Amino acid sequence: MTINDYFRNYPDLKSAILDHDQVLRAKFIPQATTDYQTAANFLQENNYATDPDYAQKIIQMIQTYNLNQYDN
Repeated sequence: MTINDYFRNYPDLKSAILDHDQVLRAKFIPQATTDYQTAANFLQENNYATDPDYAQKIIQMIQTYNLNQYDN
């Protein structure tokens, strides 16, 4: 089966990441969200992922590797 669809083209990785962040904020995570636990739960609640444990997995990964140190 062949699927023809549109894909975005980016000049570099940074542009792709910034655009992905903008899509998440526009469609899945309300702007007023300030912590990763709430953001992860919004992603799951707003159907970003189909895994019923998605939010908990993301939260656990952030905590395990102390990734919140990179939050702005």
